[in-house]
Amino acid sequence: RASDYNFNDIRNITNAHGIIEGYSPIAQFDLDDLIEGYFYPSEILFQETQGYSYYLGENSGLVHSYVDEDVDNGRSYYYSLVAYDQGESDEDIFPAENSKFITVLPTGEIFTDKNTAIVTPGPQAAGFTLTDSILVTPYIFNTGTGSLSIEIMDEQSLTGLNYEIEFLDTSTDSIDNDGDWTQDNDLNNNGNPDVGEVNVDYLDEQEFQKITSYYSVRTMTPTTFTFTLNDTLYTRFPNRPIINDSFFHLQNSLGVEINPNEYILDFELGKIRATSLESMGNDEHTLTYNYFPIYKNPTIHKSPWTNKSLTPYVPESLDSDIFDGVRVQFENDWAVDVIDSLTYWWTTVDGTSWSKNMGDSTYFFSIGIQDFSSINLYGEKNPSDYLIVFSDDLEFGQADGYPVPNPGAPTNFKIFNLRDSVEVNYMFVDGGRDGILDNLDILYFFEKDTNDAYHYTWSMTFTLRQSQEDTLKLNFGDGDSLFISMTKSFRKGDSFTFTTPTPSINKPAVKQDMEKIRVVPNPYYSAHEFESPLPPGIVSGRGERKIFFHHVPEVSMLQPTSPLNIYAYIHIYTSRGQHVKTLEPTHNVFNGTLTWDLKTKENLNLAYGVYFYVVESDIGGNQSGKFAVIK
Repeated sequence: RASDYNFNDIRNITNAHGIIEGYSPIAQFDLDDLIEGYFYPSEILFQETQGYSYYLGENSGLVHSYVDEDVDNGRSYYYSLVAYDQGESDEDIFPAENSKFITVLPTGEIFTDKNTAIVTPGPQAAGFTLTDSILVTPYIFNTGTGSLSIEIMDEQSLTGLNYEIEFLDTSTDSIDNDGDWTQDNDLNNNGNPDVGEVNVDYLDEQEFQKITSYYSVRTMTPTTFTFTLNDTLYTRFPNRPIINDSFFHLQNSLGVEINPNEYILDFELGKIRATSLESMGNDEHTLTYNYFPIYKNPTIHKSPWTNKSLTPYVPESLDSDIFDGVRVQFENDWAVDVIDSLTYWWTTVDGTSWSKNMGDSTYFFSIGIQDFSSINLYGEKNPSDYLIVFSDDLEFGQADGYPVPNPGAPTNFKIFNLRDSVEVNYMFVDGGRDGILDNLDILYFFEKDTNDAYHYTWSMTFTLRQSQEDTLKLNFGDGDSLFISMTKSFRKGDSFTFTTPTPSINKPAVKQDMEKIRVVPNPYYSAHEFESPLPPGIVSGRGERKIFFHHVPEVSMLQPTSPLNIYAYIHIYTSRGQHVKTLEPTHNVFNGTLTWDLKTKENLNLAYGVYFYVVESDIGGNQSGKFAVIK
């Protein structure tokens, strides 16, 4: 950040001879890898750079936003965002960073490139209001036990649209997530892993677990774009990818729906062209559509996909991407663990039923994974909820042998997967009474995927308290059940909806905010640090002259249907009451600053002295003050 468009005021890093070579950054974010600290050049390169080096960072990790809070309202700041490489000392290549150009014409007009921006901070218009919190509504049948929230990043980019967040997981993303697919598995002979091939999605033990891999955000409020086609040349839309759903409509200027055969539309890249010359005419067309601001994005907070051997690979997971002025803050449950507060017994004694938390129970269990490498049996935790139901009938359930589904011995219990509403096959290692759970008996869960293939998902052992092993048995029967709840990652079928707010003017607050109106700088000196330097080619004169009125009311958005009925003016007078000039405040609800070039209504430079101003607003009333211009 600089206050000079050439960034000269931050170009202050020197070599060993005191010659300026580099710029001091306001913030630096470094990829979390093995590259950090100072760049060590070769001896030859060190001599050529005269002792100058480059700081490569401290593995802080990459983020998508930075808030600069050390600024003055009304002062212009020039920003550049540049990426840099690590250099190659063995090849005598010094680290390099992107260019940062800002061009100022002799007229004072400013042009920035893609890596630079100019910002003049200031307060919002009087009465500005914006809801800070955004209500997020989860789908009633969500599986994931995590949560998320929406953070406003850029108030001026808010759309007021309705959005839906949806997910893909390792068993549904059509990707070889763990990289174990080989050409031997290529049933389609296309050189790519496809659904239905071994080691992809549900046919891979390691991908059966249903861990979040991607999320997408789609608009639920249709967007309208009006354009004129240029024959067979592509016209690009402001959004992409476009969703081809029931909200997709393309009409001509008469409101007639266009035949899809008359145009070619690239939904992914968001562009359209006519199929032939004059096939759609050259009048205005209107496209109504929904789009994906975020599409199949793996960048989720604390994502486990930071291993380069995995897909999707995520280099950083400190935050998520920004879209339409907001970003999603994820609190996803990546690990699969038992939720103690939601895991309990439901028992019946003497005709009375009650629930009992596991922490207070006489009967404990452990649930996890026990692999058997000798028979290539490896478990994969299935994030789901389970119910074990007991009966007095010793043939109530049916255990399976291994490999399933070979019939096994009858039992007095059944196991159900509550999330998928299916009965679970299980193998029962029975060391006590036949078909009845006893101390240290083991259950092995086997669950089907969508291809009816079995997966070993859990092993479960029941135990008694040590002091009660000799006196109690696990005597469960009619009316006894065990509910087991697991933490679950977001998966396909889970969704959240939300609507972004839009700024507005609170009319009752306008009068109160007008009491904050101030002139900056006050007094105004013949020159001050807020003013920009002389444009190139201009070698004489004092440069730009200006003062700022802060917290002034805004006009156009107070009553958009009839803006002519809403007025707000700033009248400036001399100490004798002579009218100097009348200014019209901002037409931007985000900008409560009005800049005055110190020119009178006759376009003459303002003389030195004391001046009075009156801010007149039909809904905020009047507010007055004074300022001084000092020679």
